[in-house]
Amino acid sequence: MTMESIADRLERLEKTAAVAGLLKSRIENVLSPTRDVQDSTNPRFTVKSVQELRNVVREEIAIAYSRHTEAIKRNRRAGEYFPDKAKCTIQADLDSECPHPEHLETESYGSKEQNINEYEENVENHSDKEKEEEGENDEEDEGEILERELFARVESKAAFEKLNNIVPPKSIKHNVRSLDDATEQSLPALLGGFSRESRFRNKCFQIHTSLHWKALFIVVNFANCLVIAAYPEFNRDEFNSEGTSTRRMAFEEQTPSRHLLSTAPTSTNSNLATAFEVFCASMMFFEIATSCVAVGLIGHPTSFINSSHFHKLDFLILILTILEYFLLYTQGISYFTFRAFRLLRLLKPLLSMAFFNDVKEILETLAKGATQLFIITSVMVLLLLAFCVMGMAMYQKSLSRRCVKLDFLAPTCSIEAPISNWSSSPLCNFSLGDLFEDVVVAGGQEMVMAGYPFEEYCKIYYNSTPHQYDKRYPLDPFGHYHDCGKDLFDAGEPVDSTCIEYGNPNNGFQNFDNMIGTLLVLTQVFIADGGVDVMGYALASEPDLAGLTVIYFFLVTFIITWIVLSLFVAVVVNTFQEVRNLKEHDAREKQLAEKQVMRLQVENLPTESVEDLQKSESDGSVLLAVWASGILNHPYFNNLLSCTILMHIMAMAFDQDTAAGNSKNSITTVYIVSNALFGVELIFRFAACGGSKDFFNSGFHLLELFLLACGLIGLQGSSRLLNLIPSIRLLRLCQYWPTLNDLLMDCVISQRAFVNLILFIALVCLCFAVAGRYIFRSEMNSQTRSHFGDLAQAILTIFQIFAGEGWSDVLFNALAVKPDIPQQTYACLFILTWLFIAKIIFTGVIVAVICENFKVEETVRLIKSPGQISKFRELVKHSYQKLHLIYADVQIADYYGHDDTLVGSRNITLDPAIALLADTSGSQYVDYQLVLRAASAPAHKKEIHNEAVKFMDDDDESTLFMFGPKNRFRLLCDRIRRNNLFNLIIYISIGFSCVTLMVTPPAEDIPDVTSPFPYVMRLALDKTLTSIFTVEFLVSAVSQGFIFTKNAYMRSGWNVVDFVILVLSLVDLSGVIKGSISKIGRALRPLRLANRIDAVRELLEALFATLPPMGYVIWLWMMFLVVFALIGMGLFGGLMFTCSYGAEFPEGKTECSGVEAVSSLGIIMPRAWISPYYNFDNTPTAILTLFRITYVNFVSNMFAVVDITYKNTSPSPSYSLHFSLYFVAYLLFAAFFIMNVFVAFISDGFRMNQGGTDADISYNKIVRQIDTRLPRTIRFQEPTNGISIAVRQFADSAAFKTFSMTCVAVNVGFMLADHPDPSPSFENLIFVQDLFFFFEIVFENVLTLIGWGPKAIYYDTWKFFDFVVMLGSATSFISTNSKVSTAVQVFRLFRVIRLMKMIKPVRIILETMVSSFPSFGNMVLLLYLVFSIFATVFVQQFGLSKYGKRVGPTAKFIDYPSALFTCFLIISQDNWITMMDDLSVQYPSCTPKFDHKHVHGYTGKDYSFGDCGTVFSPVLFIAFKVVCETILLNLFVGVILEKFSFVTDEIAAREDPAWSTGPSGSQFDAFVRTFEKFAGGTRSVSIRAAVDALLFDLPVPLGFADPDQPGGIEYGNIERAARRLIRGELNVAAVRQRERDKKFQKRWGNHVATLLAWTGWVRPLGPRPPPGSGGQWRRWGYVNGVEFAEVALAFFHYRKPSLVPGWVKAQRRATIQEAAVMASALSVVDALRRALAPRHRQEAL
Repeated sequence: MTMESIADRLERLEKTAAVAGLLKSRIENVLSPTRDVQDSTNPRFTVKSVQELRNVVREEIAIAYSRHTEAIKRNRRAGEYFPDKAKCTIQADLDSECPHPEHLETESYGSKEQNINEYEENVENHSDKEKEEEGENDEEDEGEILERELFARVESKAAFEKLNNIVPPKSIKHNVRSLDDATEQSLPALLGGFSRESRFRNKCFQIHTSLHWKALFIVVNFANCLVIAAYPEFNRDEFNSEGTSTRRMAFEEQTPSRHLLSTAPTSTNSNLATAFEVFCASMMFFEIATSCVAVGLIGHPTSFINSSHFHKLDFLILILTILEYFLLYTQGISYFTFRAFRLLRLLKPLLSMAFFNDVKEILETLAKGATQLFIITSVMVLLLLAFCVMGMAMYQKSLSRRCVKLDFLAPTCSIEAPISNWSSSPLCNFSLGDLFEDVVVAGGQEMVMAGYPFEEYCKIYYNSTPHQYDKRYPLDPFGHYHDCGKDLFDAGEPVDSTCIEYGNPNNGFQNFDNMIGTLLVLTQVFIADGGVDVMGYALASEPDLAGLTVIYFFLVTFIITWIVLSLFVAVVVNTFQEVRNLKEHDAREKQLAEKQVMRLQVENLPTESVEDLQKSESDGSVLLAVWASGILNHPYFNNLLSCTILMHIMAMAFDQDTAAGNSKNSITTVYIVSNALFGVELIFRFAACGGSKDFFNSGFHLLELFLLACGLIGLQGSSRLLNLIPSIRLLRLCQYWPTLNDLLMDCVISQRAFVNLILFIALVCLCFAVAGRYIFRSEMNSQTRSHFGDLAQAILTIFQIFAGEGWSDVLFNALAVKPDIPQQTYACLFILTWLFIAKIIFTGVIVAVICENFKVEETVRLIKSPGQISKFRELVKHSYQKLHLIYADVQIADYYGHDDTLVGSRNITLDPAIALLADTSGSQYVDYQLVLRAASAPAHKKEIHNEAVKFMDDDDESTLFMFGPKNRFRLLCDRIRRNNLFNLIIYISIGFSCVTLMVTPPAEDIPDVTSPFPYVMRLALDKTLTSIFTVEFLVSAVSQGFIFTKNAYMRSGWNVVDFVILVLSLVDLSGVIKGSISKIGRALRPLRLANRIDAVRELLEALFATLPPMGYVIWLWMMFLVVFALIGMGLFGGLMFTCSYGAEFPEGKTECSGVEAVSSLGIIMPRAWISPYYNFDNTPTAILTLFRITYVNFVSNMFAVVDITYKNTSPSPSYSLHFSLYFVAYLLFAAFFIMNVFVAFISDGFRMNQGGTDADISYNKIVRQIDTRLPRTIRFQEPTNGISIAVRQFADSAAFKTFSMTCVAVNVGFMLADHPDPSPSFENLIFVQDLFFFFEIVFENVLTLIGWGPKAIYYDTWKFFDFVVMLGSATSFISTNSKVSTAVQVFRLFRVIRLMKMIKPVRIILETMVSSFPSFGNMVLLLYLVFSIFATVFVQQFGLSKYGKRVGPTAKFIDYPSALFTCFLIISQDNWITMMDDLSVQYPSCTPKFDHKHVHGYTGKDYSFGDCGTVFSPVLFIAFKVVCETILLNLFVGVILEKFSFVTDEIAAREDPAWSTGPSGSQFDAFVRTFEKFAGGTRSVSIRAAVDALLFDLPVPLGFADPDQPGGIEYGNIERAARRLIRGELNVAAVRQRERDKKFQKRWGNHVATLLAWTGWVRPLGPRPPPGSGGQWRRWGYVNGVEFAEVALAFFHYRKPSLVPGWVKAQRRATIQEAAVMASALSVVDALRRALAPRHRQEAL
């Protein structure tokens, strides 16, 4: 067969859409419409019509093609094309040879010629067989004929793809429709396996593919899930049984046929449940078993495990079910249950619905990112183990110590006396008189300190030398020194307490005594819940380690919470975006279309224009619709509706439970008028729609109908709730702000994806809640209200853990109710697993969904779009421009053209005479122009403005209306402003001003409080510094102008901040405004430091870019906050009251009177009918309550609400459990939706800061590659002797590395096995292994010294780290403090990272973390500056406030350090709400001033302060939470997302020879390796090497090497021009570097410069010494050379100008001009050298 015939046949086959079309005539001739076509051996072909047959054929084509596309990937095997049996040739026998997918190779392909020969041979064989079997085909069954022809054409198509070496996509799903698609032999390990011919396997396959069986399995699974969830609720008596020991005893007595669901005595219901459980478990086993027999278990693409993630889940659930039954029947362990997780099997049928497409993408995201999530989890576990060892070393047994009372004397009949019955005791016979002796009362009672946490932790000291602690600490009767009552001891008073081991907190589970307790405590710290309390305990129990304690807990929070948890979010977000990008290319356009439709519905704009309506029909309905639309769209009507909405909302806000009668009448009138007007609006909308169909198709109209119905029914029934539900109309006011309206539309549109996610989370919550019912039953009911006693409460408990509040209390109570370690371990794993999934995985998924639906770029664009606010802004702008034109010396039009470009020549020109000197032909002049124009761009306004701030060479404007451009005083001010000494003075002044703020006390006359700077000194310093800042402002204003010049001082946002601070400082010094307000203004001075630190300023600028959009998000949040607050008032207003003492339900307000005897306190208390501090009784309190709930502080409020019974009736526990849905709904919206919108905006802001164009992104990627992928430097010469070489080979061998890492792992295992009170043998074992591993690390360091030399320890980071670890290990044998030495040994654990970085996924994570560390340092510095501002304000406002419930010894604001520490506690989720309440205390609960006017009978010294708080504390605390937690802490997520996206994008980048989108990682590495060849072990090269060698060695497009060109070099006029310009720019860079070196040397002197150069901090000065000199030269390289970054940027700018954005080119215009001039000058020099070269040669000869 010729190639032409093959091509014709393949073309005919390719044009065929389906085999049914090819076989149409043959099928119609052979089959009648009613004839059955059956194949007894292949049940797939059972059809009854031609059309049905065609459908079957189409399905078979897709099935066979997906199977046979794998055939194109195989190699030849022993010269045979068809090694196995399959149906593949044209009209061949069923036993013909052909490939099967399980035997296909995927490594390589044969050549195209081999494939053609194979195809020709096979086709010829097919033709011969056709002729031989032509007579036999008539007698064969039609189904068999159809099957052979089907596979023949498919195989031909596969051969055609093989002929062209086409690789099919890897994403083809393996849908098994026949046994031919499955593995040849299933379950080979079971009875030898089941072949395709096995009848049993065929029957199993029929069940596996049968829709009826699938439906049966789904129904059984659904019924099983329903029974599992409902059974505990219908068998409360059984599930309320207490104690596991009872169940174990029952197990020993019961027969083997025990109940599967419970160990309690069986009943009829239990027997039915048992039978049904057995049936459902058997059906699940039957379903999975038949599927495994049909398609195989594992190992094949179509096997049960490999074909679907749901099959993996089913198989895991089956294994766990078998394990559960095994433990139940054989061991009697009933608490080990997983049956609740069968509910997850409902995901498979649910996800088949189109509504849950978003859930499919979420599951695909989790599956795709599972590897990276596992890597991050491993890194987190490694870090936790390191912190675990450190914590155990420092705080073992520390948390168990408390201060308790010693034995003391008490009157015989006092309350403290040990007498049980005073009235019958003869010792208390008062008739005998009062001659009673004191009795000794046994001590041991825990001491209570004045303030939170009210427990006094302590430390016991033991003398290491005689009398070491005498007169330093109290000594108890037992001979122990301690710090209990140390203040009394220092005052010389007797101490009545001592320190003993009282027990660890939380039933002993909260400790650092062992690894498990330490891990639980660390989990409390990094998933903030109670971690602040642990830090307080550690500080009190180990006062000598106070500094290390703060650093330790800060590092845990910083590394784990702020970095590692952000990495989880980054992985999920990045993976989710990849999944979305692959599936939905037009998702954004669809979303924009949906928003437009919604906007039209809200604004009542018809989908057709008015003219179209008028043209379409002319009847009265159309005219009515046009008339109604005109009214609805009229501005006056819209303004009337808006005013009505505002009036309606205000009436709702005043509709309180305690409103007076007149107010009620007024509010009712407003309700009536508002509802009437909204009813008229709906009538108009109905008319405008032209009919009910269009009206009811609008979701907005349906919502308005619902709100109107609520309002009308509420008026009729006097229901506050129904009257307040229409507060949702407040959101309609967003139409006046396009940005806010767009955000609202984004919220509405994204609700489908968010609801999908919430439903998925709800299903997982239900699984864990049901599992909790089986694990804990009612055991926790007596311990806490967060229990699993019933399904509803279990769901609330699981949601509480999901939200993150009080999860540690649930955990510790769960551990307390379990009697033994196995049950405690299982309970702990259960709760921590759900906590990990909820707080780490689901949080990332929520952020990913929100990031996909909210884009900050669109929000920024809409901020600039016209709207009501924008019109006002434009009016102000035009007025300002007019004022500018009036007072400015020159007009704006003189500077800029109509296209925002600088008026003048846009081309860079060279002198033709100079250019001709470079080439006598003059042909290069045009090429110079081409290269220069590509490398440069016209200047834009923003670049002109930025440069003009620094230079005023072309400035012709007058400043302050009097100082012209040539004015001497202005020139003097400009020189002063640029002077380095003046700037240094400003920096020092800013530093001193910040220090002054830190040491300023809240009042000057506080007794026993002294400041390092006295008041007089601080006042003089304030005046001096303010004067300096005033001079700075005047100098800048005179030099640049104040407002009206184009480079004016006030045009910079940072200058505006400086000016505000200056004005507030002047006001404070003038005394015009006295008090705290002026002091708050001075607290902003640390912001001036941020302006002077470049990295922090850049970070703030990136943050400021997202502040306007985030402002709109806050605005939208506030609107929703008002809506939820009003609805909360309608639900709970006036219902949360309770009696202070007594009057339990069903009693109420009437019975809550008089007094109550509190037996526990031994006192009588008055009764009062009171409401909680945070309630829904009025609008402000409701808003404040919701704000508290937003930051996940809701449990106490939720319990107070669910206890509501009736009005004026006492609450009852969980009486109104359905009210908890309100809190769930608000938390899902506010805490999980709106709060994560901030994260999405910040992360998008960082991405937007990279650039808005492809050139910006590519250029930023190149710059980052230049910064991160530096050339390797050779800072020392390795020894070349044979011993050193052999040692290096031994140390670098895989066997030695494995041995080293094994030693590290075993050593860490021993450290983690430490526990209190170890046995002597265990201590000896620890000592021996510690000694062994110490000598092992010493041995490694000796190998380093021999193999690499001593310099390796200094220059190699990892070897230096090993040396430090050795020194740290040596401290355990030298130091007497075992805790310090043990903590230092933890650094051994980090040596594992050296091996972990060799794994690619781990390397990605580590590179992300390492590349983020500089940004993290800047963010920590920024946090410190902001903390300093708030700490200074808090000191001035709350420094003297009295202690309360939370404000006390561990959280106070008396001075700057305490305030700074408390700020850290607040963002660590401490109980800041209680702090805020404590600091809001007012008279009469406090004293306004301590003087004789405010304190009756006071005769002492009058002071200027009191101990009251301020009513503005909520404002300050809310501002701190929003700024520091909502915005600044989310910067960590933004930075991690940016860095992680860069690393993953770089790794996933495709190789592009032309570098159209920039170089990939490997391409840039190749450039770096080429650079290293000419760098000589440094990071710089000589200019000649860079120009002559590097350019010709690098391949195109960056260099000139091109294998396709003659001689392997592409070197034309363009390349020649680029080479000379690169040479010119590098020479310009070298000249600038020399000038900087000279300035540095002149400023600091030769000795300081030499010293700094020797340390490696700056570049060495002077000529370069010969090779082999100091290591600093190996770092900095050639003095007369250029650095790597300069060379790389020059190459990119001139060789790939398409990757350079226009704004960069504009900023480089001056540099390009200098480079062009330098290139021309060098061309002249080269020409002269060439001309003089012959003379020099002759003179030399």
